[in-house]
Amino acid sequence: MANMIYCRFQNTLVDLQDCAENLEDLSDNEEEEKAAKRMIKLMIEMLEGIGYTVKRDQNQNILR
Repeated sequence: MANMIYCRFQNTLVDLQDCAENLEDLSDNEEEEKAAKRMIKLMIEMLEGIGYTVKRDQNQNILR
């Protein structure tokens, strides 16, 4: 079910926090790992879309 427009970001934030807390558990599930990578790519696109710069190395890997 889609999030209601009036609380979309609030609901998504809770889910995103859960994902962030469980990134280490991805090694067991290839599909979840793929989904996490797609989600991170989307987050980068969102950040860049509003003017943030995401630093990358020569191989386009994200730098911390």
